[in-house]
Amino acid sequence: MTRFSRWAGIALAIGLIAICAIGGGSARVDVTSLLIVRSAAVLTAAAMMLLPRERGGHGGRAVLWFLSILSLWMIAQAIPLPPAIWLSLPGHERFGDAAAAAGIAQPWRPISVTPDLTLSALADLVVPVAVALSVEAVRPRDQHWILAAILAFGILSCLVGVVQVATGGLHYYIYHHLGATGLFANRNHQGAFLALCLPLLAVWRVEGTRHLPMLARNVLASAAAALFVVMIVVGGSRAGLLLGAIGAVGFVALATGSATGARIKRRWIIAAAVVLACVAVLVLFGRATALDRLFATGSIEGEARFDHTPLVVRIIRDFMPFGSGFGSFDPVFRIYEPDNFLNPGYFNHAHNDYLELVLTGGVPGALIFAGFGIYVVRRLLPRNWSAREPADGALWRRASALALAILLLHSGVDYPLRVPSLAAVATCLVIWCLMPYKRRMKSTDRLPKVGGSPDRVVLAR
Repeated sequence: MTRFSRWAGIALAIGLIAICAIGGGSARVDVTSLLIVRSAAVLTAAAMMLLPRERGGHGGRAVLWFLSILSLWMIAQAIPLPPAIWLSLPGHERFGDAAAAAGIAQPWRPISVTPDLTLSALADLVVPVAVALSVEAVRPRDQHWILAAILAFGILSCLVGVVQVATGGLHYYIYHHLGATGLFANRNHQGAFLALCLPLLAVWRVEGTRHLPMLARNVLASAAAALFVVMIVVGGSRAGLLLGAIGAVGFVALATGSATGARIKRRWIIAAAVVLACVAVLVLFGRATALDRLFATGSIEGEARFDHTPLVVRIIRDFMPFGSGFGSFDPVFRIYEPDNFLNPGYFNHAHNDYLELVLTGGVPGALIFAGFGIYVVRRLLPRNWSAREPADGALWRRASALALAILLLHSGVDYPLRVPSLAAVATCLVIWCLMPYKRRMKSTDRLPKVGGSPDRVVLAR
């Protein structure tokens, strides 16, 4: 790999993450900036395939295989089928009755009841594909540049959130939550993203630029962690608050795990106390929106995301085992929605990505995700994630796994992975979880042999 191709690959990966951060903060299919994000992803993927590069690890290739299999199922859902086959699919009968009532011949139709939205969901995969190609091409020792780009994304999102709270403006998505949403349209996605940035800060503290002394990295990491925690509390997301607590504990545990001596650990305890003091000040001045919403009477009971779950389960049963088609949740839910659920708003997603995956992707879609999840866990535990690994490799894996777990936990009550910018970050996390790291050499591996015998060694003095 030449010097130009090395830095070009790093620049392309960082540039794609930056474009996703600025224009990919909404999960709606009608967001104009999504055209720019997808176009940038296509150009980045093409450029990475043309650039000469070293053979990377298995992480990026595993992600590409997973996305390829998922794409094939999406394409299969959009292929028109003969009327006799299509009418026999569970959940599709009512659409056949509509054609009969109109007095027209039954047309050929695909498994997906909304093939245009399924193709749009297929187009969404271009972002993780491009990220996988670019991150895979970056050498392991250069991955800290991508890590720094993600953390810079988090800091910029916090600063935008500060301006939003101070002025009540700077929300550039038409449909958005009020308050500190940062570079996202949804405060919950902002909260989940800042929560996952916390354990990644511990990695940057060790693997950040070598031009900064450790004291400076400790100060910057502590300041960034305090900023993330404060903005999570101000943002108003209850899920983000709980996930932020997990991320903060992970940050302290990972940051102090390699510390030797009570003095160093005492410094981190003091830093944690400062963060708690900042949160206490927010509570006193009435800016702890997330805490207010968490402890508000009736804040959880009666929420639409929980009230609608039984109906979502019923729709799943009706469309089993092939699903209604990726991207079809909103139109299908409107068909089943009872009168007492009607209101000026609409239920755009199930707010439980696991249920929505089974509803739209059917059993094949669920098996594809489950199979890849099992593969990632088997690669992580226990053989490839042990104490015998070098400290940097173990830290990368543990922080990435915790950050990915935060996103997966949030998927149980929301849809973070449908946001292009979070999908890009999740792709990086999966690759880092699967990235191979060289183990330390055993002491006997470094001992010189004597007398030509492979079994005799001399102990080093």
